[in-house]
Amino acid sequence: MIKGADKGDRSYCINIWNLAPDDELHDIAIEANKIRNIVEGRPRYFATRNCDELVLQYRLSRTVSPVFAVKKHADFFEKFRPDTTGNHAFDPKRCQLPLFLSDYEKDYHQGGFHFINNAGQELLFGQDVEVTASDLVIWKYSNIHCVREVKALNENTGFYRIIFPLFDNMASKETL
Repeated sequence: MIKGADKGDRSYCINIWNLAPDDELHDIAIEANKIRNIVEGRPRYFATRNCDELVLQYRLSRTVSPVFAVKKHADFFEKFRPDTTGNHAFDPKRCQLPLFLSDYEKDYHQGGFHFINNAGQELLFGQDVEVTASDLVIWKYSNIHCVREVKALNENTGFYRIIFPLFDNMASKETL
């Protein structure tokens, strides 16, 4: 579990080879990754096999922070990042895909997922871009994005989502 900027912010990280806390959630992660692999032109089960250079993780995240919960950044854009995802060299085919689990104005209002499109416009998903719970959004890792200024409607709500990052697979490097 990773604690966020606010005491109510939480992310639960599950590696694809770990025991699944919920079979349906695990199946959703694998199916979402298959969609990404099709978009990226990779083998369907890429990042779910021990021999792959990258490995799938999924994170169930809740944000209620009224500040920057996830600062503006672009992934895999030749910038050093002090995390465990490994090499951040630009790869034009890399995609990210959050699965939205909350509805704007129903579970939270103000803030949420902000995204800078290729024209330089900042868009707030839920307000500027219509998304609802159960929508899977695919976008390039190199686009600037952040999560900020979320106001939950009550103590049980907030901005919930699942993200599906890929990490360097150290096991595949050990076998070389």
